[in-house]
Amino acid sequence: MPTATPFTALGAGNGFNKCFGSLSVDNFDYWTTFSGVNKNSPSASESEINESLAIATQIHWNLYYYGFSASQSVTTLKPQDGDPPPYLARPWQASGQASTSLSNYDTSDTIYEKIPMERVCGGEWPLSRLITDSDSDPDEQFASYKATSSSRFNNGPSKITRMYYQGEFVGYGGGSNLMNVFTKIGQGDDSGVRIAGYLADAPSGNNYNEAYVTVPNNIGKSIHVVSFARSSTGSPNASGLSSTSSASDYTSSRNSSVSINSLGFYTY
Repeated sequence: MPTATPFTALGAGNGFNKCFGSLSVDNFDYWTTFSGVNKNSPSASESEINESLAIATQIHWNLYYYGFSASQSVTTLKPQDGDPPPYLARPWQASGQASTSLSNYDTSDTIYEKIPMERVCGGEWPLSRLITDSDSDPDEQFASYKATSSSRFNNGPSKITRMYYQGEFVGYGGGSNLMNVFTKIGQGDDSGVRIAGYLADAPSGNNYNEAYVTVPNNIGKSIHVVSFARSSTGSPNASGLSSTSSASDYTSSRNSSVSINSLGFYTY
């Protein structure tokens, strides 16, 4: 990771250049502070609160890099005489192949670069971003019957929040979307994994699972988050920060894979 130039700033008297919003997590299905105080262990010590602040300041001032991978390959087949309905009734489906892949995102060589010193007046980097590698348009008409592939990354605009449990401040945690990596099938997700500070309403079923995990990083911190994985074919692996999806029949075949690997920070 790159080395930043040391600097000082007046700030807001809390380690940041602004005040972050507060959030009551009492009724959430999953939540955790950066230091690991969570729904299963909600009592926060002073040292745990201080550690959550130390990690939050790193994310605010020094976050530089998202380590992830996403890939999808799709093959479709043109209907043939003798195919069972409703496949034969889809004359618009054509034979074809499509594939996409994405990996990693940082500030290098982008107009969005904001080194730590420049964040004093403009908030944290990275800004909320959506990055897409699409082979044809997955949102077009009849896209689910054509060879379309889309691998995507996005992150939310709010990455830090002050968490309160039963009215007591328990520390700093992530927002609703620190990093989201996914592939698409039609209008829905094929495979995906998202890390966040909380998950308000966890969906049920074999296509989803959740876990409390720590994210590998280059600053020696145990950064605690909620991992939420989903898969259209029931192969989510939240504890492994990954998800896969695979399906094949007489109409098409499809394989997707996503994973989150690390967070990277400027050092001094």
